[in-house]
Amino acid sequence: MKKTYIKETPVLLLVALLGLSTAAKAELIGYDLYSGNLNSNLGLTYYQNDAQGAYASSQDGFGKYQSAGANSSAVPDGLIDMSGWGLLDNYGLVMPTENYAFFGITDTVNSSNPAGNSTAEWGFDIGNFSNLSIDIDFAAMGDFESSDTYSLSYAVDDSLFSPLFVFTTEGSLSLNYTMVNGNQRMLNDPLSIRGPNSPFRFNLTNEFTQYSANIGEQGQTLRLRMDARADGGTEAFGFSNIRINGTALADEPITGISEVSEPGTLAIMSLSLLGLFRRYSA
Repeated sequence: MKKTYIKETPVLLLVALLGLSTAAKAELIGYDLYSGNLNSNLGLTYYQNDAQGAYASSQDGFGKYQSAGANSSAVPDGLIDMSGWGLLDNYGLVMPTENYAFFGITDTVNSSNPAGNSTAEWGFDIGNFSNLSIDIDFAAMGDFESSDTYSLSYAVDDSLFSPLFVFTTEGSLSLNYTMVNGNQRMLNDPLSIRGPNSPFRFNLTNEFTQYSANIGEQGQTLRLRMDARADGGTEAFGFSNIRINGTALADEPITGISEVSEPGTLAIMSLSLLGLFRRYSA
């Protein structure tokens, strides 16, 4: 039986969000891996990743990759669904385009990195901006274990890192993934995502989906840090389209109220809320 009353709450929240959008003045002030482009970035002051290309096996990965359809050789097999090119493939992430840039993670526990811990960090210039928010497209597929850990955190200037998105292995759930060729793949223990203070979890699928988070602090540099420890070549995790939104300090309303009007942000608010009531209305 469908719990229709659950569906009404997200719709009302969505209406409220859209109703506030008329006063929006936020700008896209920084990005990386933008629109699936490996070299597209704005306001990026640094990027550090000692694990990029450091693993001996081509099946292990932690870093930026550019997919290239059936001709791709630099990306670990577990990160890309190749079934659309007539290949036998039951695992991997669906690339929005044939040439798509993303940050991919698979099997960081390997002979080159026995401890398994890997870290990458970004720095973005946020000087003269406030009301910061972040949009990122995430995807994941696999039968994850509780020992597979993923953490995306943030810090402003020299402050301590705080959780930005929280990822959890859902050990009591199963999820049906759709491959590029249309085949369905049911796997146990999917990976979920939520904000640090949100009670709502959304199961990540193998299709890149945008999620958003707000940041209350302001300063000169926004630091993002990805930490992971993943044991398994058929467990794929990826993200792309890192976008930083902010309001110029000179443009702040006297009331201190502002919203993000960038279309992608409103779209993901809709998608996230719709995803919420789809999950609980089944």
